[in-house]
Amino acid sequence: MKLQIIQLDPHDDAVSVGDKLKWAKADRVLLVWPRRGRLLRRRFDLVLLRRKARARGLQLGLLTHDPQVRDLAADLQLAVFDNSDNLPEGVWSQPDPQPAPWPARRPVPLAPPDTPSRRSSKRLLPPWARWSLFALGLLSVLSIAFVLAPSATILITPARQLHEGQTSFVLDPLESGERRLAAVQLAVEVEHSGRIGASGQQSFPGQTAGGQVTFTNLGDDPVLIPEATSLRSSQSTSPRFLTTAPVTVPAGQGSQVQVDAVAADGGPAGNLPAGAIDAIDGPLGLATSVTNLSALAGGTNQLETVVAEADLTVLRRRLLAEMLPLALDRLADQAPQGMLFLEQSVVQTELNELAYDRQAGERAASVGLELAVTFQAWAVDREELAAALDQAAARLSTSDQSIVPGSAALNSLAFEPAETGLPSIVVSLLWESYQPLEPNRLSALVVGQPAQAARLRLESAYPAQEIDIAIWPEWLERLPWVTARIEVGTVWGPG
Repeated sequence: MKLQIIQLDPHDDAVSVGDKLKWAKADRVLLVWPRRGRLLRRRFDLVLLRRKARARGLQLGLLTHDPQVRDLAADLQLAVFDNSDNLPEGVWSQPDPQPAPWPARRPVPLAPPDTPSRRSSKRLLPPWARWSLFALGLLSVLSIAFVLAPSATILITPARQLHEGQTSFVLDPLESGERRLAAVQLAVEVEHSGRIGASGQQSFPGQTAGGQVTFTNLGDDPVLIPEATSLRSSQSTSPRFLTTAPVTVPAGQGSQVQVDAVAADGGPAGNLPAGAIDAIDGPLGLATSVTNLSALAGGTNQLETVVAEADLTVLRRRLLAEMLPLALDRLADQAPQGMLFLEQSVVQTELNELAYDRQAGERAASVGLELAVTFQAWAVDREELAAALDQAAARLSTSDQSIVPGSAALNSLAFEPAETGLPSIVVSLLWESYQPLEPNRLSALVVGQPAQAARLRLESAYPAQEIDIAIWPEWLERLPWVTARIEVGTVWGPG
């Protein structure tokens, strides 16, 4: 159904608004209250407008934030809206199905036949004088009709100017008010686990060093050297060496025997020069001496994969990044109906569980982590936010501009947590403004002008996106000569 928006001016009253309804071109009319001014706040005013709308078969709606007007409208069953973008079908005020019948007129009693006529006592004018008076009256009526009967409706789509501004609101779970939004805090615990490959490299002992050692008998009797006899160098911290087989040193002082020995620990620390081995652990050192006539060699290190400290940090960050989308979905599901979930407000509040299956420096090909984290976020009422944006746009606008109804919109949002007290949001908003109409001045500017000349005058006097001029009767080529017969209104096209 076609909709016409009529922008009210601060000086309008019930009579002027009723005149504007007469020139409505659509079946539905939305009256938009101005940002400033207090008008139509009496019950009688709204009753009069409702009657005029019903008399013309119009569905009437009001767009106002004045609480007194809204209460009166609700009492009179008039449709009230918060913005022009949300106009539900079922709440429009319906016109009367048919006008109420006019009351029957009582017959006027006729004078009795025998009552003498007063005219008979007066002298009648001659016919030519009566015809002259009749022609003069008819000419006067036609002249007045020519001046007063024609009408014109000028619908102007104002040129819009886009603005951007910034404001902030405190999120308050208890109440709303000036720059405070009623908000709901949400919380959810998310569990997640993962594993990554270890990236650390560390050198560990590999092959063991080895070679032959020579035992020398210090007495006359033979000496049994058991397998795994422990040998060492008294001059270094090299690892101990162990013999690989049992041997017997022959009897006689100075007798010798050779046997293989290997380092007890792997790595290059067991690589010793000739003569480095000179001590025997235990009582055998009293009966024999030992040395290595040749160098002991073959001990090496080898690189192995270990869990680095950075692996633990990377794995933790990766799991937290993977948990954030899960938290966003679950928090958004928790937001009550009609509330806007602020995903920018999601923060990690508690680390409930952190369990690695490997520690830094431990030899392993991979490391795993099980993590449980609590996330919190905020949600605000959509309608309250829209009203707050309208109020912010009004504060940020200049006094010579009016805001296009319903144009204030959220552009971007930043969440600012508070160490103490309540958090807040910094909002970037967009809105459109236009130059307010001056109907009386514009009407006086085009009175009696041809339609094309009137259009040119209006275009030079007012920044308009589109101007539509309708003259009645249609065969007239000029606008009326009386400004009261020229109606100037606002209509909103696509922005």
